[in-house]
Amino acid sequence: MPGRLATAAGWNPVSRTAAAVRHLFGVPGAESGRAGAAILWLLVLLAVFLPPAVRRFARLSR
Repeated sequence: MPGRLATAAGWNPVSRTAAAVRHLFGVPGAESGRAGAAILWLLVLLAVFLPPAVRRFARLSR
């Protein structure tokens, strides 16, 4: 994988979450130490996208 693409894939929240799940389920060869990063990505994404989604849903359901 080219260098830039490998960097983007490494910071991709889906890749981090998938690696964390693989590690937690004991898949042989899975990278360890990514569970914290996966949780952090989840919290950041929730903090950014949940408030506008709730506001829009409340506005549309009136």
